[in-house]
Amino acid sequence: MKYSDAKFYENSYDIIMLIAALQVMIAHTSAYIVGGGSGAGIPIWRIIAPGPAVVVFFALSGCLTTASYERSQSILSFATKRFFRIYPALIVAIVLPAVVYILSGNVDVNLGDSIWYFMKKFFTGRGHDLVPQGALGNGSLW
Repeated sequence: MKYSDAKFYENSYDIIMLIAALQVMIAHTSAYIVGGGSGAGIPIWRIIAPGPAVVVFFALSGCLTTASYERSQSILSFATKRFFRIYPALIVAIVLPAVVYILSGNVDVNLGDSIWYFMKKFFTGRGHDLVPQGALGNGSLW
């Protein structure tokens, strides 16, 4: 079988990536809920630590992204597909928690800081240093 004959849709990549993502989510959630922000205090941390799952997830993501690039007609079509695959969910993951934070009434919202926070989240996925007072930062991106 030649590489070009490979059928990328007949594989188990999605389920493997789902398991890896869930393992990372469980590790991070456990660190916050049980470990007080650190996994060091969790007795089974060496089993649930997110490191190996992160490597698996990003290695498979790299393979699938490369395959998508190779099947694209041009760089522009590849970039367009990537944009529409990533940004709609990212926008929801940024805006929905912000609305919940604001409606909860427990958050001190400063307009300037909020705009900077959304810009950082939108362009980099980061912004945890600008999380409004009383809000949790990156959970929605999991």
